Amino acid sequence: MKRIALVIGGKLSLKSEMMTDVKMFDCVTFAEAVSIAKKLDKDKDIEIIISPAGTAGEIQRYINKPIVKTDISDFDIFQTIIIAQEQNQIENKKVALIMHQSKTIDIERMKIFLKNELMFKSYSNEADLIAIIHYLKNQGVELIIGGPTSVKYAKEIGLKGEVLLLSEESVLMSINKARESLNVSHRYKLQNERFRVAISLFHDGVLIVNKEGKVTDLNAEITKMLDLKHESIMGQDIENVIDDLRLRNVYRFGDKLIDKIIHINGNGYFASGIPIITDNMIEGALITFQEIQKISKLEKKIRNVQASGFFARHYFKDILGESKALEVAIKTSIAFSDTNSDILIKGETGVGKELFAQSIHNSSTRKKGPFVAINCAAFPETLLESELMGYEEGAFTGARKGGKMGLFELAHEGTIFLDEINQMALPLQGRILRVLQERQVLRIGGDKVTPINVRVIAATNERLERLIKQGKFRNDLYYRIAVLAINIPPLRERKGDVAILLDYYFNMFSRTHGNTWSFCDKCLELLNEYQWPGNVRELMNFVERYVAINKKLRMKPLEYTKEYLRQVETANEQKDEKAFNKIVVSLDTYKAMEKQLLQEALNRFGGNKRQTAIALGISRTSLWKKISE
Repeated sequence: MKRIALVIGGKLSLKSEMMTDVKMFDCVTFAEAVSIAKKLDKDKDIEIIISPAGTAGEIQRYINKPIVKTDISDFDIFQTIIIAQEQNQIENKKVALIMHQSKTIDIERMKIFLKNELMFKSYSNEADLIAIIHYLKNQGVELIIGGPTSVKYAKEIGLKGEVLLLSEESVLMSINKARESLNVSHRYKLQNERFRVAISLFHDGVLIVNKEGKVTDLNAEITKMLDLKHESIMGQDIENVIDDLRLRNVYRFGDKLIDKIIHINGNGYFASGIPIITDNMIEGALITFQEIQKISKLEKKIRNVQASGFFARHYFKDILGESKALEVAIKTSIAFSDTNSDILIKGETGVGKELFAQSIHNSSTRKKGPFVAINCAAFPETLLESELMGYEEGAFTGARKGGKMGLFELAHEGTIFLDEINQMALPLQGRILRVLQERQVLRIGGDKVTPINVRVIAATNERLERLIKQGKFRNDLYYRIAVLAINIPPLRERKGDVAILLDYYFNMFSRTHGNTWSFCDKCLELLNEYQWPGNVRELMNFVERYVAINKKLRMKPLEYTKEYLRQVETANEQKDEKAFNKIVVSLDTYKAMEKQLLQEALNRFGGNKRQTAIALGISRTSLWKKISE
């Protein structure tokens, strides 16, 4: 398929059959070029046109497709002049070269090698060209060298004329430039299309504005919210569409807008906006709108799901394993169950922190009370606060009639389990701290406190001490929830428990999916050596996947195990390679940071100065001097 059209006045030495994606037109006058361009503009296959500056100036007002301007080389011009002299047997005469004014050439250097007196003239348009040719005739010029239009007019008044020759190299350079331009354009279109598909999937309303506040993109959801058509929003100033000056600060000054309530057409929305920044310059903003009534409906769904889980189903007997590390964690948890103090459970993802929390609750004096669990990472700050604290009627637009009881109130006389508390936003941490200190809850929009009697069990998969140093977790909240602390060991530290868990989950999933081959001793040997970064949850998924797919694939356990471990190893190697190529230094003076970087690079290569110097692109001597300074 031809995607590129080449429309030039010069003669081509390149064969058209050599370019499967290029449609070629050479030796065309300006009038012919305009006629060809009009047809090409209607050709759906042609995406871009290549043309010299003079021809491009004539055709560009007739087409909407992009034009890549080609430029004849000085060598091509010189070669054309030499050939024209010989073919026309002209010597010691006047010869003229006519080019578009955009072309600059070293005419004086060419004159040294010619048998004739060479004159050079440039033109800006066709009328200008005709006047120049008449002038040259009056000056005694016998041969005109230029484009087809120049040669045509020259011959009409009795002069000789030769069309410029374009070398294969010059043409190929222009074609490759056009191809690269098309590739960039296609990548840009693909990127834009992916972006439009992405925002079309948002359940929130989305507006994209440029730095002037003009709407450059939007999704269908925002047109429903605003009750406006797409075309009446696109290109408009956002302040004419939504009258709220807080939005202006996002795209003009780079401020962030997080879950602020605004009103549009009498309805309440949570608005959030982030600036779009390129090379430290604000280029616009992305702004989202969530309808408060929809969030209220979502809250209702969440509460309905949670309502069925306000009791703990698991006991310590459900925790499988016989390892010493697990035994210590269980004994510690049983001892803590008899107290009424708050507990912090620490452990990696997948070790079973909620299993321990439920077991502690069911072994405590609160076992007849509710067990309310919430994952702090699963909710935005505003929604998490309303879930935990509850709200009064009329607290915000769309609030439920009669208000809503929060999870702290629902957990009264029982236990509330705050999973992934490390993901809780700092402002909310302060409000939670007050609840834990005073054992009272003030609903959103309320003016009276409600006493509560709850035990808090929190869980984290990150070291809260490190988050405290980073300013991401409150020090006082940490000491409030960590009155008692339990460390759940990762599976890699629970020697012997892999076999027990493997057997348990194999039997459980076999009852669901049907019996298959059980895991052999060699499988167990390999799995005991594996580190299980996803812990018990990963092992459970490993077994379920094997039992589920083996009915059709009939893959033997050892084959499946080796393939799983091979895939994990490959993924880890890719992660390690990325980590190896990344060096982080502490902010300091330039010299100090350079020294940090060099020392860390040297460590990466085991102290080998030669390998380090090669990797950094400097000499070993330079490396040694910089480290020794």
